[in-house]
Amino acid sequence: MSNRFIRVLWGDSSSDHPPRVYNDIQICQSNHLHLDNTITYCYGTDNQAFLRSIGIEPIMVSPEPVWHFGPDSHRHTSGVHGEMNFGLRMFAMKLRALRDALESHDQVVLLDWDTQLSVPTLPANFWDTMQKGRSFQASLYQHRHPSYWWRQYPMSAQALHGCFIYCRSLLIAEQLLSLQYLQPEWYEEKIMGVWAEMQFGGWDSKASNRWKAEGYEPYCVQFRKQIHNPNITLFSHR
Repeated sequence: MSNRFIRVLWGDSSSDHPPRVYNDIQICQSNHLHLDNTITYCYGTDNQAFLRSIGIEPIMVSPEPVWHFGPDSHRHTSGVHGEMNFGLRMFAMKLRALRDALESHDQVVLLDWDTQLSVPTLPANFWDTMQKGRSFQASLYQHRHPSYWWRQYPMSAQALHGCFIYCRSLLIAEQLLSLQYLQPEWYEEKIMGVWAEMQFGGWDSKASNRWKAEGYEPYCVQFRKQIHNPNITLFSHR
């Protein structure tokens, strides 16, 4: 099977995304935490030049730093970190990368730049172990703000973290991207949460335990405020 880790870089001076992420990327490189079988999708020629300068050869999606595939014809940048462009939350590019990668590969793990390998080498059975779970896996955590107003608390603040997203289904990736277009202002984490609700027919007090018991929770990721502890820590989010 063809398995890949993927990361995505986008943004320009209208967004503070590149400066913040550049530091994370350099930490990955300097500590040899950039996995060998990683595909890096890139938006913008400046971002491409930066990646090449530290030894990463990216796949260029677009020479524009924030590619126009939102609902608006003009770029209107807004949001705390300039993450809204063309009427679309730019974290949607993560979901697009997931979809694009699954057109060519069987299993994909999408990693944020501040999600890093916590062990010297990846275990040989990593992909086989991931395949024992569901076709889509992401870790639950307790968000500081209730994002799902239609749920009762604390379920309204239970979210799926975007730091480590596993998928081996092109159909699921397309479903996530379709949901993003229906709700262009939502973060990718909220999009995943709605998709999770669709699998369970809602999100009640038993849903978080079902998520882990039924194989939707990765076995190997550690981060703050997560609801379920991993079986083993192979990746950590700073």
